[in-house]
Amino acid sequence: MTAKEFLEFFEKLVEEEKKIFTLKGKEYSGEINRFSNFERIAEELGLHPIEVLWVYAMKHKDSISTFIKEKKVHSNEDIIGRIQDLRNYLALLAGLIEKCRNLPKGHKWKLEKRK
Repeated sequence: MTAKEFLEFFEKLVEEEKKIFTLKGKEYSGEINRFSNFERIAEELGLHPIEVLWVYAMKHKDSISTFIKEKKVHSNEDIIGRIQDLRNYLALLAGLIEKCRNLPKGHKWKLEKRK
């Protein structure tokens, strides 16, 4: 694959990820708070929303790891789709970290800002 071909592939990948992100985001969290599903589950389980998000992300990481080890897919979803899902979860993780850094002082989910 040439550099140009890879760039075209990458751009297509990102466009598809945006579509997945938008569609699934509406299903799980609506339009007002992109992290509401992680926050609801965190409250219910006594966890931090970042921990909940990471569990979701690890499901996709494990699937990718299995593919790498066994060189085959065991579900009806292509491995590229799993990679796209994990990339979207990493973007959500970055956004949730930023949100938690900006919570009011004393909030139970507050994270320290970078120095």
